[in-house]
Amino acid sequence: MAIILWGATPAATYIAVGSIDAITVGLIRTITAAAILFPIALLLRLPTPTDRRCWIDVFLSALTGFVGYTLLYTLGQKFTSTSHAALILASAPIFTGFIGSIVERNGSRGIGASEQVSLSLEKESS
Repeated sequence: MAIILWGATPAATYIAVGSIDAITVGLIRTITAAAILFPIALLLRLPTPTDRRCWIDVFLSALTGFVGYTLLYTLGQKFTSTSHAALILASAPIFTGFIGSIVERNGSRGIGASEQVSLSLEKESS
């Protein structure tokens, strides 16, 4: 189900942007997701941040990763084709791994960006 929803995002966004303002579509997506996920988080009794620094991290993550990404993706969809938007969406995990490895380079011993890209491409080709 998750793959179907993920894969349908570019087409659904393209259709929505054709009749509604792109910013409105992005805000509707964000608010709908929050309305669905907030009650789930409450039901699962997920722990909340305990100190101010954690709340700042949560706020910045929500602002950039959810609101910012959704708005920029929706605005961009208005200026490109559905296939380009799908390609951008599909490449998001690669770029996330690449940027994450750069940010975490100061002490992380995890897989580096080039290894992540290689593994992703290798997985795609098989």
